[in-house]
Amino acid sequence: MCSFAKKDIHEEFIIATESGIIHTLEKQNPDKHFFPVADGPYMSEHEKTTLDLVLRSLEGSAGKKVVVAPANRRKGPAMRSCA
Repeated sequence: MCSFAKKDIHEEFIIATESGIIHTLEKQNPDKHFFPVADGPYMSEHEKTTLDLVLRSLEGSAGKKVVVAPANRRKGPAMRSCA
């Protein structure tokens, strides 16, 4: 994840893993912004999180409500795999 964020041209990323990695990402990429999907030090069942589930959550069709603060909203390119 760290090498992907460093190489990617985008400046904003939604992070769907342990929030502790955000500190490392910000330190390695001071010109980029990272937003955790969940509050707290650990996102429960994060091993089961897939890009499809994140997309469905953001669209409101995964059974969980995800609210993105207006200041963090912007339209961007279509979601793609990190692999």
